[in-house]
Parts: sequence; C-alpha cells; structure tokens
Amino acid sequence: MAAQARLSSAPVRVLPLLLQRSYVCAGCLALRLGLSLQDARDLMHVVDGADRLKVLQSPCGSCGRYVDILSSEGESP
Repeated sequence: MAAQARLSSAPVRVLPLLLQRSYVCAGCLALRLGLSLQDARDLMHVVDGADRLKVLQSPCGSCGRYVDILSSEGESP
C-alpha cells in the first residue's frame, strides 16, 4: 500500500488545470508532476473517470507516442 500513500499526496486536484485541453501519457505526466513512471501510471488509473478525466489510447499531446493517455476532455484529440 505504499504506492497508494504516495498517490494520495499527489496533486490530484490540480490535474485538470495541468491537463487543460491536454492529452498526456504516463511518461510526460510523471515529468510534469515529479512522480515515478509507475506512480504516474497508477495515478492515471485512479483518476480515470473523475472530473472529465479519461484514460484512452491516442497520441500523447506532448511526446506524440501512441499509448494510453490521460485526457482532460474525456475524448481523444
């Protein structure tokens, strides 16, 4: 449960602001939030479906890779 403790301290409330009209993969999200890659992946799945946030397969708006991304609009670009 250590991962869950780390995620509870992640800035979940600011995610919609960070991702406003954005589509970002776990790697880019980890860089933006200063998290490990695994923590960013876990965080994506924790917030999936909350407050217009949705995990989809699409090109990342930052690095361009076609992977699972976190969308602030709940739809692919």
